[in-house]
Amino acid sequence: MKQKIRITTRVSQFEKRKQEHLQAGYQIEDEQPFPVNGLCSFTAVRVVTDDDLAADSFSDKVRNLKTIDSDRSPQPTPEQD
Repeated sequence: MKQKIRITTRVSQFEKRKQEHLQAGYQIEDEQPFPVNGLCSFTAVRVVTDDDLAADSFSDKVRNLKTIDSDRSPQPTPEQD
Protein backbone atom coordinates (compact mmCIF):
# COMPACT_ATOMS: atom_id res chain seq x y z
CA MET A 1 0.00 0.00 0.00
CA LYS A 2 1.26 3.48 -0.83
CA GLN A 3 1.07 6.38 1.57
CA LYS A 4 1.01 9.69 -0.26
CA ILE A 5 1.16 13.10 1.43
CA ARG A 6 1.26 16.62 0.04
CA ILE A 7 3.63 19.04 1.75
CA THR A 8 3.25 22.79 1.31
CA THR A 9 5.92 25.01 2.80
CA ARG A 10 7.53 28.43 2.56
CA VAL A 11 10.16 28.89 -0.12
CA SER A 12 12.92 29.19 2.49
CA GLN A 13 12.03 25.78 3.99
CA PHE A 14 11.42 23.85 0.75
CA GLU A 15 14.77 22.03 0.42
CA LYS A 16 14.98 21.32 4.15
CA ARG A 17 11.52 19.75 4.19
CA LYS A 18 12.34 17.64 1.14
CA GLN A 19 15.49 16.33 2.82
CA GLU A 20 13.57 15.50 6.02
CA HIS A 21 11.08 13.42 4.04
CA LEU A 22 13.81 11.69 2.04
CA GLN A 23 15.55 10.73 5.29
CA ALA A 24 12.25 9.38 6.63
CA GLY A 25 12.03 6.98 3.68
CA TYR A 26 9.75 8.88 1.33
CA GLN A 27 10.26 9.37 -2.39
CA ILE A 28 9.57 12.83 -3.76
CA GLU A 29 7.08 13.20 -6.60
CA ASP A 30 5.35 16.11 -8.26
CA GLU A 31 7.53 19.01 -7.11
CA GLN A 32 6.29 22.59 -7.37
CA PRO A 33 9.56 24.42 -6.57
CA PHE A 34 8.40 27.78 -7.91
CA PRO A 35 6.50 29.75 -5.28
CA VAL A 36 2.84 30.59 -5.64
CA ASN A 37 1.80 33.17 -3.04
CA GLY A 38 5.10 32.50 -1.27
CA LEU A 39 4.57 28.73 -0.95
CA CYS A 40 6.10 25.70 -2.68
CA SER A 41 4.92 22.10 -2.48
CA PHE A 42 5.77 18.51 -3.25
CA THR A 43 4.22 15.07 -2.92
CA ALA A 44 6.02 12.50 -0.77
CA VAL A 45 5.26 8.81 -1.27
CA ARG A 46 6.33 5.70 0.64
CA VAL A 47 5.32 2.06 0.54
CA VAL A 48 3.69 0.97 3.79
CA THR A 49 3.77 -2.72 4.72
CA ASP A 50 1.01 -4.52 6.60
CA ASP A 51 3.31 -4.72 9.63
CA ASP A 52 3.72 -0.92 9.60
CA LEU A 53 -0.05 -0.49 9.42
CA ALA A 54 -0.60 -2.86 12.34
CA ALA A 55 2.01 -1.05 14.44
CA ASP A 56 0.52 2.35 13.59
CA SER A 57 -2.97 1.09 14.44
CA PHE A 58 -1.78 -0.22 17.81
CA SER A 59 0.04 3.05 18.57
CA ASP A 60 -3.09 5.03 17.70
CA LYS A 61 -5.20 2.88 20.05
CA VAL A 62 -2.74 3.35 22.92
CA ARG A 63 -2.58 7.10 22.26
CA ASN A 64 -6.39 7.30 22.26
CA LEU A 65 -6.59 5.42 25.56
CA LYS A 66 -4.11 7.82 27.15
CA THR A 67 -6.17 10.76 25.88
CA ILE A 68 -9.37 9.31 27.30
CA ASP A 69 -7.71 8.69 30.68
CA SER A 70 -6.28 12.20 30.84
CA ASP A 71 -9.68 13.70 29.96
CA ARG A 72 -11.28 12.06 32.95
CA SER A 73 -11.13 14.17 36.03
CA PRO A 74 -11.89 12.85 39.48
CA GLN A 75 -15.51 13.28 40.41
CA PRO A 76 -16.08 15.28 43.57
CA THR A 77 -17.38 13.19 46.43
CA PRO A 78 -20.37 14.46 48.34
CA GLU A 79 -19.36 15.93 51.64
CA GLN A 80 -20.73 14.16 54.66
CA ASP A 81 -21.46 16.08 57.84
